[in-house]
Amino acid sequence: MHSLIIKIFCASAVLLMLAACASTNAGEAMDPIESKPTIFAAVADTPCNEVGQRIKRNMKNDPDLGLALEEPIDNGMAYELPIIHKGDLRYSGTVRVFCKDPKFSQVSVGLEVHRKDAGGDWVRVDGVSGLEREILDKVLKP
Repeated sequence: MHSLIIKIFCASAVLLMLAACASTNAGEAMDPIESKPTIFAAVADTPCNEVGQRIKRNMKNDPDLGLALEEPIDNGMAYELPIIHKGDLRYSGTVRVFCKDPKFSQVSVGLEVHRKDAGGDWVRVDGVSGLEREILDKVLKP
């Protein structure tokens, strides 16, 4: 029994080390699909596919945004921003449109934002709801 407990402990330790090695470094490519949105908007009385088309058009036409990728998600679409450099910030993210009803959509923006520190390394920045709000306003403009 003692040997089984030791084997389980060792296996758990190995899995934990593998998970730590697989986690991304802030200096490497960001995965915006995994970013957690903090800003949401509701769009009523407009078909969900029209909301998605407007967001796609606005992202493509805005020189400060762009559209790197679009992909279907459960009950909607995800529109991925390319990596954007703005001042000392570098960020990427995803605009998601969830079709709650034929004429009701929920739109969210989730960003992963980094800033260069004094040593020149990119470090993650939290509390970026202002930037998320700015992007949400841009993609939802008529």
